[in-house]
Amino acid sequence: MRGLLLVLSGLGLGGCGSDTACKDIKVWYEDRDADGYGAEADLLQACAQPVGYVDNADDCNDRDGTVYPGADEICGDGLDNNCDGVVDDCPLFMAP
Repeated sequence: MRGLLLVLSGLGLGGCGSDTACKDIKVWYEDRDADGYGAEADLLQACAQPVGYVDNADDCNDRDGTVYPGADEICGDGLDNNCDGVVDDCPLFMAP
């Protein structure tokens, strides 16, 4: 999936500013659900981190804050909470 690429320079939105030499332009990914993981589909380049953006594109569902790499799996919710590619990978309950 291709992302929307914006390059911010001197706009006051994490750009370089007109009086600063920008040598370290980085790629930032929008984090819509504020879980610390961004989506590859929404990215921009800027020198400083813009508000609402992170430095990774590891989120497998950036519209749900309970879904991100390493999250606890919520059994029965029909989601792949931990982004491991398996929906509801919960241990089976064994009765005594």
